[in-house]
Amino acid sequence: ILAYAIIFLGLVFEGEVVKGMTVLNALQASTVAGKIIFTYSIDRANRLKVLTLDGYSASWGKSLVFYLNHFVIDSGQIHMITIGYGDVVTIKTK
Repeated sequence: ILAYAIIFLGLVFEGEVVKGMTVLNALQASTVAGKIIFTYSIDRANRLKVLTLDGYSASWGKSLVFYLNHFVIDSGQIHMITIGYGDVVTIKTK
């Protein structure tokens, strides 16, 4: 099985990678499997903003930082960044 992992607040979710899968797709699959509330919006400039994620709320004044294999990626573009076998997405609050 081709797999990816998402790590957030000490929780680890793993899943199967499908061709063309984005960070957002993997996050959506993981939150459904883990029964975690996840909401987001995409603005007119095609930038994504995470509104809620497992108790996190954008209204806290903190932001989420996304890493792909330990490198920071643009959280506003997670719906366009593709992942592959063995990739690890880590999400931290800042």
